[in-house]
Amino acid sequence: MGEIKQIGIIGAGPAGIMATLEAAKMGADTLLIDANPIVGRKLLVTGNGRCNLTNSCATPDRYTCADNAFMNTVLKLFGHDRLLDSLKEYGILTYATWDGWFYPLSNSAATVQEALEAALHQAGASVELQTRVSNIRLLKKGFLLETNNPKKSFQADRLVVAAGGKAYPALGSKGDLFP
Repeated sequence: MGEIKQIGIIGAGPAGIMATLEAAKMGADTLLIDANPIVGRKLLVTGNGRCNLTNSCATPDRYTCADNAFMNTVLKLFGHDRLLDSLKEYGILTYATWDGWFYPLSNSAATVQEALEAALHQAGASVELQTRVSNIRLLKKGFLLETNNPKKSFQADRLVVAAGGKAYPALGSKGDLFP
Protein backbone atom coordinates (compact mmCIF):
# COMPACT_ATOMS: atom_id res chain seq x y z
CA MET A 1 0.00 0.00 0.00
CA GLY A 2 3.00 2.29 -0.24
CA GLU A 3 3.04 5.01 2.39
CA ILE A 4 -0.60 4.68 3.41
CA LYS A 5 -0.70 4.19 7.15
CA GLN A 6 -4.36 4.43 8.03
CA ILE A 7 -7.59 4.07 6.09
CA GLY A 8 -10.70 5.43 7.80
CA ILE A 9 -14.01 3.87 6.85
CA ILE A 10 -17.21 5.62 7.88
CA GLY A 11 -20.13 3.22 8.06
CA ALA A 12 -20.11 -0.35 9.39
CA GLY A 13 -22.76 -1.70 7.09
CA PRO A 14 -22.01 -4.32 4.44
CA ALA A 15 -20.08 -1.91 2.17
CA GLY A 16 -18.03 -0.49 5.03
CA ILE A 17 -17.26 -3.93 6.45
CA MET A 18 -16.12 -5.24 3.07
CA ALA A 19 -14.04 -2.11 2.41
CA THR A 20 -12.36 -2.54 5.78
CA LEU A 21 -11.63 -6.22 5.19
CA GLU A 22 -10.28 -5.61 1.68
CA ALA A 23 -8.03 -2.76 2.90
CA ALA A 24 -6.76 -4.92 5.76
CA LYS A 25 -5.95 -7.72 3.26
CA MET A 26 -3.79 -5.21 1.39
CA GLY A 27 -1.86 -4.41 4.56
CA ALA A 28 -3.50 -1.14 5.60
CA ASP A 29 -4.22 -0.18 9.18
CA THR A 30 -7.97 0.25 9.21
CA LEU A 31 -10.36 2.23 11.37
CA LEU A 32 -14.07 1.49 10.98
CA ILE A 33 -16.42 4.06 12.55
CA ASP A 34 -20.18 3.73 12.98
CA ALA A 35 -22.89 5.35 15.08
CA ASN A 36 -24.62 2.03 15.72
CA PRO A 37 -23.84 -0.19 18.72
CA ILE A 38 -22.85 -3.17 16.50
CA VAL A 39 -21.31 -3.65 13.07
CA GLY A 40 -23.63 -4.84 10.30
CA ARG A 41 -26.81 -3.75 12.03
CA LYS A 42 -28.72 -3.41 8.75
CA LEU A 43 -27.60 -6.90 7.71
CA LEU A 44 -29.81 -8.29 10.46
CA VAL A 45 -32.98 -7.22 8.65
CA THR A 46 -32.06 -8.17 5.08
CA GLY A 47 -34.07 -10.88 3.41
CA ASN A 48 -36.57 -10.88 6.31
CA GLY A 49 -33.76 -12.01 8.60
CA ARG A 50 -32.47 -14.65 6.15
CA CYS A 51 -29.88 -12.22 4.70
CA ASN A 52 -30.08 -12.05 0.92
CA LEU A 53 -26.40 -11.56 0.07
CA THR A 54 -26.25 -11.11 -3.69
CA ASN A 55 -27.96 -11.99 -6.94
CA SER A 56 -26.41 -13.68 -9.95
CA CYS A 57 -28.61 -11.55 -12.24
CA ALA A 58 -26.98 -8.26 -11.10
CA THR A 59 -26.04 -6.38 -14.25
CA PRO A 60 -25.28 -2.67 -14.78
CA ASP A 61 -28.60 -2.06 -16.52
CA ARG A 62 -30.49 -3.12 -13.37
CA TYR A 63 -29.09 -0.16 -11.42
CA THR A 64 -30.07 3.47 -11.58
CA CYS A 65 -26.76 5.15 -12.27
CA ALA A 66 -25.67 8.15 -14.31
CA ASP A 67 -22.77 6.13 -15.72
CA ASN A 68 -23.49 2.52 -16.66
CA ALA A 69 -19.85 2.06 -17.69
CA PHE A 70 -18.84 2.84 -14.11
CA MET A 71 -21.35 0.32 -12.78
CA ASN A 72 -20.04 -2.27 -15.24
CA THR A 73 -16.50 -1.68 -13.93
CA VAL A 74 -17.64 -2.01 -10.33
CA LEU A 75 -19.41 -5.29 -11.01
CA LYS A 76 -16.41 -6.64 -12.93
CA LEU A 77 -14.00 -5.75 -10.13
CA PHE A 78 -16.15 -6.98 -7.26
CA GLY A 79 -19.15 -8.80 -8.61
CA HIS A 80 -21.17 -11.52 -7.05
CA ASP A 81 -18.59 -14.30 -7.72
CA ARG A 82 -15.89 -12.37 -5.89
CA LEU A 83 -18.29 -11.57 -3.07
CA LEU A 84 -19.19 -15.26 -2.70
CA ASP A 85 -15.47 -16.15 -2.60
CA SER A 86 -14.88 -13.55 0.10
CA LEU A 87 -17.85 -14.73 2.14
CA LYS A 88 -16.58 -18.31 1.93
CA GLU A 89 -13.19 -17.10 3.16
CA TYR A 90 -14.98 -15.68 6.23
CA GLY A 91 -16.82 -18.97 6.83
CA ILE A 92 -20.12 -17.93 5.27
CA LEU A 93 -21.33 -20.70 2.98
CA THR A 94 -24.21 -19.92 0.64
CA TYR A 95 -26.89 -21.43 -1.54
CA ALA A 96 -28.80 -19.99 -4.50
CA THR A 97 -32.53 -19.89 -5.13
CA TRP A 98 -34.05 -20.51 -8.55
CA ASP A 99 -34.24 -16.75 -9.22
CA GLY A 100 -30.54 -16.08 -8.56
CA TRP A 101 -30.63 -14.88 -4.95
CA PHE A 102 -27.90 -16.12 -2.62
CA TYR A 103 -28.48 -16.73 1.09
CA PRO A 104 -26.28 -18.14 3.85
CA LEU A 105 -26.73 -21.86 4.48
CA SER A 106 -27.78 -20.93 8.00
CA ASN A 107 -30.66 -18.82 6.64
CA SER A 108 -29.70 -16.41 9.41
CA ALA A 109 -28.59 -12.82 9.01
CA ALA A 110 -27.25 -12.99 12.58
CA THR A 111 -24.68 -15.65 11.64
CA VAL A 112 -23.49 -13.49 8.74
CA GLN A 113 -23.17 -10.45 11.00
CA GLU A 114 -21.28 -12.49 13.60
CA ALA A 115 -18.91 -13.99 11.01
CA LEU A 116 -18.11 -10.58 9.53
CA GLU A 117 -17.57 -9.11 12.99
CA ALA A 118 -15.16 -11.97 13.76
CA ALA A 119 -13.38 -11.38 10.43
CA LEU A 120 -12.88 -7.71 11.33
CA HIS A 121 -11.39 -8.72 14.66
CA GLN A 122 -9.14 -11.33 13.03
CA ALA A 123 -7.99 -8.77 10.43
CA GLY A 124 -6.91 -6.45 13.24
CA ALA A 125 -9.31 -3.69 12.26
CA SER A 126 -9.91 -0.94 14.80
CA VAL A 127 -13.64 -0.48 15.28
CA GLU A 128 -15.24 2.57 16.91
CA LEU A 129 -18.94 2.02 17.53
CA GLN A 130 -21.54 4.44 18.89
CA THR A 131 -19.41 7.15 17.34
CA ARG A 132 -20.97 9.55 14.85
CA VAL A 133 -18.70 11.46 12.47
CA SER A 134 -19.90 15.05 12.61
CA ASN A 135 -17.35 16.69 10.33
CA ILE A 136 -14.61 15.74 7.90
CA ARG A 137 -11.69 18.12 7.52
CA LEU A 138 -9.24 17.85 4.67
CA LEU A 139 -5.67 18.15 5.95
CA LYS A 140 -2.46 18.67 3.99
CA LYS A 141 -1.99 14.93 4.30
CA GLY A 142 -5.18 13.02 4.88
CA PHE A 143 -8.32 13.72 6.84
CA LEU A 144 -9.43 14.67 10.32
CA LEU A 145 -12.65 12.98 11.38
CA GLU A 146 -14.44 14.93 14.09
CA THR A 147 -17.07 13.07 16.08
CA ASN A 148 -20.05 13.66 18.33
CA ASN A 149 -17.56 13.55 21.22
CA PRO A 150 -15.49 16.78 21.09
CA LYS A 151 -12.64 14.98 22.86
CA LYS A 152 -12.52 12.21 20.27
CA SER A 153 -11.29 12.70 16.71
CA PHE A 154 -9.38 10.50 14.30
CA GLN A 155 -6.89 11.04 11.51
CA ALA A 156 -6.69 8.93 8.39
CA ASP A 157 -4.47 9.01 5.33
CA ARG A 158 -7.31 7.81 3.10
CA LEU A 159 -11.06 7.78 3.60
CA VAL A 160 -13.95 5.57 2.48
CA VAL A 161 -17.44 6.90 3.09
CA ALA A 162 -19.93 4.05 3.17
CA ALA A 163 -22.48 5.74 5.39
CA GLY A 164 -25.54 4.78 3.38
CA GLY A 165 -28.45 6.90 2.38
CA LYS A 166 -31.88 7.44 3.87
CA ALA A 167 -33.05 3.87 3.28
CA TYR A 168 -33.68 2.85 6.88
CA PRO A 169 -33.59 5.77 9.37
CA ALA A 170 -34.50 3.53 12.33
CA LEU A 171 -31.23 1.65 11.83
CA GLY A 172 -29.05 4.71 11.36
CA SER A 173 -29.41 5.32 7.61
CA LYS A 174 -30.54 8.90 7.88
CA GLY A 175 -28.33 10.39 5.16
CA ASP A 176 -27.17 13.04 7.61
CA LEU A 177 -23.41 12.82 7.10
CA PHE A 178 -23.59 15.22 4.17
CA PRO A 179 -26.84 17.20 4.55
